[in-house]
Amino acid sequence: MNKRFLSFTGFLVFFLACSLSSSSLSKRTYHYFPNKTILHGILRQQNHFGAPGFGETPKVDAKVTIYVIELDTPITVLPDLTDKDTPNSDPSHHVRLVQLFWDHDTEKLKPISLLGKHISVTGTLDEQIAPGQYTNVTMSVLSFHQD
Repeated sequence: MNKRFLSFTGFLVFFLACSLSSSSLSKRTYHYFPNKTILHGILRQQNHFGAPGFGETPKVDAKVTIYVIELDTPITVLPDLTDKDTPNSDPSHHVRLVQLFWDHDTEKLKPISLLGKHISVTGTLDEQIAPGQYTNVTMSVLSFHQD
């Protein structure tokens, strides 16, 4: 075969793959609070160091257990550019883990029983802004269920 033909074919395959990839990425783009979002993935538990030093003084730092959803596919989370007062001002790209926070009423639904299982969670996304938030994006969970 002609080397030019092979080079052109390779370029064409690469171009089509990039086009398909970028069009599918737009389907995995979400926005921070107040938008409600549904995420899909595996519920996981992680251990981290907490206050006072968050790992800088492990002998005295609290041991903290958090819950995250390991997403099926990476997502992008964008700020609401019309809201100038939001703390959610930075985009997050290639997000694979989202730390989950739920209230007492949600705790009654026994989310811990779903550890290691594929779930769907509905809630609002926020940017990491405080100690105790261990992933770049967090979610305030409104509901969840096993898939």
